[in-house]
Amino acid sequence: MTPENEPLRVFVLEDDAPTREHLRALLHPASGFTCVGEAANAKQALNLLPELRPDVVLVDLELPGIDGTSFIRAARAHHAHLRLLVLTNHDGAGFLFPALAAGADGYLLKGGNPAVLLAGIREVHGGGAPMSASIARKVLQHFQAPAGRVTEEQGLSPREIDILTLLSRGLQQKEIAEQLGLAPRTISTHLGHIYHKLHVHNAAGAVAVFLQQEERSQ
Repeated sequence: MTPENEPLRVFVLEDDAPTREHLRALLHPASGFTCVGEAANAKQALNLLPELRPDVVLVDLELPGIDGTSFIRAARAHHAHLRLLVLTNHDGAGFLFPALAAGADGYLLKGGNPAVLLAGIREVHGGGAPMSASIARKVLQHFQAPAGRVTEEQGLSPREIDILTLLSRGLQQKEIAEQLGLAPRTISTHLGHIYHKLHVHNAAGAVAVFLQQEERSQ
């Protein structure tokens, strides 16, 4: 963690060269930031992170090879201290909810006021979750909506929908078991059935499908 009197260390993952140059120009010590590195693809970024040790990574989602959401998942697994802030042109559910499910700490759209971006970097470094206004509305609408809108064609039982709803809100298996009064092993069994019915392989994939269904049903 960077001391308070030193610039925040930011890494830029962006495949568009002019955009990288623009971001690098914004991130200078006089503004309280420093760009410690950049990459045009996720593989290169993952190789550089251990050496450069940034505080915050700006993540574009549409990348060549490994996409931004997969990068977020990998970075979260190997660098728990990192704050991952999405910076993208995409505000659709197909990009938003998978990125959040993978572990993104914030979600900003490109083209906004540079001051908003810099404030977002500071906010995410401080433990906040900055989001562009339109993104925040989508997330708020999701959590204000009644649960259980996953289509019947997917065959999820009411109990499975309950579990998936809690999983989408960030609860771990043990916490879900405690809240529902079930054994952890029972939750694991239900999750196995959920993964099979949704044609996914893990919790992040299940949450992404669930949230996208919720978004489409609104």
